[in-house]
Amino acid sequence: MEHEIFEIIESALALAGYKVLDGDNDTVIVRHATGDTDYEIKVSEIY
Repeated sequence: MEHEIFEIIESALALAGYKVLDGDNDTVIVRHATGDTDYEIKVSEIY
């Protein structure tokens, strides 16, 4: 399920001008095309 969520997030961010820099199983790191600020986005299941 997390993979599907990340696909949606990455597509939306790309449309908004963000570039995916890195990621792993539960995290993606992105940067906006016009800035030098990086953002970490995490997805985790709530128990």
